[in-house]
Amino acid sequence: MSHVRLMILLALFMIIISAMTASTIVALKPVHFIVIFPFSNIIFALFTFPIIDGICEMYGKQLAYLISVLGIGSQAFFVIFIQLSIIAPGASIWHDQVHYQAILSKNYLVFVGSFVAFLVAQFADVYVFQKIKKAMRHRHLWLRCGVSSIIGQFIDSVIFINIVFYWASNKLTLVLGSFLSKSVLCLLAIPITYSIVYAIKKLDRYYRSR
Repeated sequence: MSHVRLMILLALFMIIISAMTASTIVALKPVHFIVIFPFSNIIFALFTFPIIDGICEMYGKQLAYLISVLGIGSQAFFVIFIQLSIIAPGASIWHDQVHYQAILSKNYLVFVGSFVAFLVAQFADVYVFQKIKKAMRHRHLWLRCGVSSIIGQFIDSVIFINIVFYWASNKLTLVLGSFLSKSVLCLLAIPITYSIVYAIKKLDRYYRSR
């Protein structure tokens, strides 16, 4: 692997890790933009799935799988750190323990939901992506990105909502809203994958020619 490709990979890896750790908190808030869905959908759809598709295209499925697993590992450490901060005795000047605990104590549900949903969905995403890539003889990147991401998002939505929002009476509304929002966002995110692939090829050729 060239130096340029390695640097780009590390930058993409940083974005994925940041997005996945942030999702353990922001996923607890449902938002309403035409449909109801967790805010983390925006993060996942724009900053994980399309980037991992780009990594899969340029670096191979094994590395894409590895980064997916490392992302889940980063969530586990983040949740442990948060839970330890909740358990730790607060100083006399700290008066927000109730609010702090009310929000952050639930992020273990996000981790469990993300762990199961993302693992199953992302492996399905990469598997479908590679199957279409082979069937299309490495052509039609847009088709691979669109189909694999939508399948992954549906699986992710069903599993994630049923774990994180197990208490909700309108889980079907949340599942449908989550799937629809992710599907639309994934289609809008296809240019991100194209941009990643283009940038890697362009920069690699540029530095190799120097």
